[in-house]
Amino acid sequence: MIMPGSGAVAIETVTNFPIIEVGAPPVVPVPGDEDEEIESAPEDTEIFQDSEMNEGSGKGHGNGKSLWLDGKFRDWWGMPNLGDRQHDSSENTDLKAVYYGTNDGDSNLYFMIQRYSPSNEISSAIYKIYFDTNDNEVYSDSVDKYAIVSYVPISNNRGMVIVGLYRSGGMLINIYTGFWGEGTRFSERCEFKISMDNLGIIPHQPIRFYVTSFGNPQDRLPDSGDIQWAPVPSSGKLGLALLFFLGTIIIIRSVKKREKC
Repeated sequence: MIMPGSGAVAIETVTNFPIIEVGAPPVVPVPGDEDEEIESAPEDTEIFQDSEMNEGSGKGHGNGKSLWLDGKFRDWWGMPNLGDRQHDSSENTDLKAVYYGTNDGDSNLYFMIQRYSPSNEISSAIYKIYFDTNDNEVYSDSVDKYAIVSYVPISNNRGMVIVGLYRSGGMLINIYTGFWGEGTRFSERCEFKISMDNLGIIPHQPIRFYVTSFGNPQDRLPDSGDIQWAPVPSSGKLGLALLFFLGTIIIIRSVKKREKC
């Protein structure tokens, strides 16, 4: 269920591609070589929830990972996520999980949305993410935002993703687009980023968000409430050292208070 006062969004289909249109010109995907071979998991590889995902590599957020927008999803292994039960929405828009994270020294927030295997592998999906940027459990304040995410598998190994970020009143802030989704081979997952500047937040600032899908019935993740998150895009070893130092101060103060008692 969409929170009241969030504003209506018109979705128009042009050449079988969902276009976000809220007082802005239609966004047309940039033409590319759809048949270009892209590395993918073997046919017998099961890629579902966090514990079943292939482990990634590289430097990055806390657990040694970097998140890259490339339509591959091994880098999401071990990142924070929340799953959803199956069969509570239509087959093509049944939410399975949302993953979220940051990179060291990177002012973008990264998200990955996964749906359960659709009945039609070429079916598109449209999601809406609501952001409570001042963490007051209200999503209709002037500072709050929402994003419309369109995902379309367009070839065996490629899926187009278009993200439009809006103010709670419906004014367009920015558009992000790229080949950031799975193709028809799997057609479950898409990833994308939204900048902290566009959201109007700073590192460590607590925010809340939840995800819905455009289906009949509509799916919601989580089913009620929201996800609270304070993004920390630390700057490598210096950032981790600072977090460790602040954590040590908090522990010392807690111990002294206990001793006084």
